[in-house]
Amino acid sequence: MRMCRYILKNKKYFIGTLCTSLFAGVVPLFLAYVIQLISDVAFNNHFEKAGTCLFASVLFLVYTLMTTSINSIMKSTYRKKLKTDLGEDLYFSLMNQSYSTFKKEKIGNQLSLFTNDIKMVDEYYFHPILSMIVDIIVSVIILIYILRIHVFVGFMMVLIAVATLLVPKMMEKRLKKYSNQLFSYSGIYNSKLKEIFQNFDIILDLSVLKQFVDKGKEWIENMEYKQRNVNMAISLTGNWANCIAATFQLIFMLVIGLMILYGHLDMIYMMPIVNVSNNFISNLNDISSNLAGFKSVSDVNSKLLNIIDSHGQANKFVSNYDGNIYLEHVSFGYTESKMVIDDLSFKFEKGKKYAIVGPSGSGKSTILKLILGYYPVQKGNVSVLGPKNVSMIHQESHIFDDTIRNNLNMELVQTDETLLKCLEFVDLPEFKLDQNICEDGSNLSGGQVQRIGIARTISHLKEVLLCDEITASLDAQTAIEIENRILDLKEETVLYVTHKYFDETLKKFDCILVFKQGRIVEQGSFEELMKNKEYFYSLKNKGCI
Repeated sequence: MRMCRYILKNKKYFIGTLCTSLFAGVVPLFLAYVIQLISDVAFNNHFEKAGTCLFASVLFLVYTLMTTSINSIMKSTYRKKLKTDLGEDLYFSLMNQSYSTFKKEKIGNQLSLFTNDIKMVDEYYFHPILSMIVDIIVSVIILIYILRIHVFVGFMMVLIAVATLLVPKMMEKRLKKYSNQLFSYSGIYNSKLKEIFQNFDIILDLSVLKQFVDKGKEWIENMEYKQRNVNMAISLTGNWANCIAATFQLIFMLVIGLMILYGHLDMIYMMPIVNVSNNFISNLNDISSNLAGFKSVSDVNSKLLNIIDSHGQANKFVSNYDGNIYLEHVSFGYTESKMVIDDLSFKFEKGKKYAIVGPSGSGKSTILKLILGYYPVQKGNVSVLGPKNVSMIHQESHIFDDTIRNNLNMELVQTDETLLKCLEFVDLPEFKLDQNICEDGSNLSGGQVQRIGIARTISHLKEVLLCDEITASLDAQTAIEIENRILDLKEETVLYVTHKYFDETLKKFDCILVFKQGRIVEQGSFEELMKNKEYFYSLKNKGCI
C-alpha cells in the first residue's frame, strides 16, 4: 500500500475525480428511475405523469452528457498527475545514485522502468483503485435501491456479489507468476533491442543481419507470449466472474418473474430492476478484473518504491578540500578477489600537471574513477571530489541529438563568445553553434565527436581536470596541439592518463607517474625518468607510451 502516497499527495485530484466518477456512476440509477416513471405511465395508465417523464428524460440526457464529459477530463488529469509524480521521483532517485549503483543495472532495465513499469502501475493500480471505490459505492447504492423494493431480491444480489468476487482469489497465484515473468523479461527485451540498434553497423559489416533479424523475432515473440499470458489471466478472471454472475443473474431474473407472477412484486419494477442489476453485475465484473490487475502489479510497486526510497545513495564528497588530492594506502578491486590498486599513497598538489602512464590494466583510469567517487575503495582513503571541484574528459565522448550550442551548454547558459573559444581550443572554429548533431554524432567523424566532448568539458572547466585517453581518436598533430593547450592552463590541476605521448608534451608535465600492477613504480620529470633508464625508459623504447 506504499504506492498510496501518490494518491494522498494528490488528494485534491483524487477527491475531485472520485466525486465526478460517482456522479457519472449513478447514471444507471437515474435511468432506472426514468424507466420506472415510464413503466408507471404505460402499465398503470397514469398519463398525467407523461410531462414528468419527458422532463426527467431530458434532464437525464443533460446530466449524463455533463457528468461523463467532466469525469473523463478529471480522470485523465488525475492519472497524468500521479504518473508524472511517480516518474519524476523515480528519475530523481536514479540520477542521484552513485556511479557504481547506477551501473549495476542495464540501461534496458532502467528504460523499462519508465516505458513499462510505470505504465503498468497506472493501468493496474492508480486507475483501478479509483474505479473500485466508485464501483463499490455505486453497487452499494444499487443494493440499497433494490432492498427498498424487496429484501429478498437484495439478498440474492449479495449472493451474486460474493460468488463473483471469489474468482480473483482463485487466479491470484497464476496471475502473479505471469506478471513477474513479464516484468523481468521486459528489461532484458529493451536491453537486447537497444544493443542491436546501437551496433547496427557491426551487424552489417559482419554480414550477420539475417541471424540478428531471426534473433530479434525470437525476442519479440517471447515478449508477446509473456504479455499474452498476463492478458489471458486477467481476461479469464473477468470471463469466469462474468459467467458466474450471468448464471446467478438468470436464476435471479427467473425468481423476479415468479415474484411478479404471484403478486409479490409490482410489474413497474421489472425493467428498473433488470437495468440496475445489469449495472450491478457489470460493476462486479470490473471489480473482479481490477482486483486481478491489482494483485499482478504488487511486485512492480515494490520494485519502484524500493528504488525511490533508497534516495539515490549519492556519493560523499570531501568536505575539507584544500586544493590537493590525497590517496592514503588505497586498495581497490572491481571484484574482491583481484585488486587493481594495491596500497597506493600519493598527493596530487594544487595547480600541477601530472601524466599517468603504464601498460593496460595497471590501474591508471581506475585512479580517476576513484577520485570521482565512481566506486568505494576497499581500503584506505581517497579525496573524492564533487562536481564543483572537478571536470572529466572521457576516452569516448557521448553526443546528444541537439545543436552544438546545447551540447556544450548542457542546460547551463553560457555566452556565445565562451562557447566559440572552446571550439577554437579543439580546432573546430568552422563549426556553428546552431549546427545540429545527430544521435551519437552520426553526422560527424569520430575525431570531431571527441573534440566536441573535449570542448564541452573545457566550457565547464573546474579547478581539477581529469583526462582519460582523450586524444586516442585524433591525428598526431591535432592531439599535440590540444595536449599543449591543456598543459598551458595556468591554475588547474591536471591528471592526464594516456598510453601514447610525444616527447615535447611529456617534457611539460611537472611529474610523470608510472603505474605497474596497481602501484606507482616510478615518478619524476621526463628527463629524470629517461636518465634513470628503468621501467619508464623500457616502456618508451618498446613504444608502449
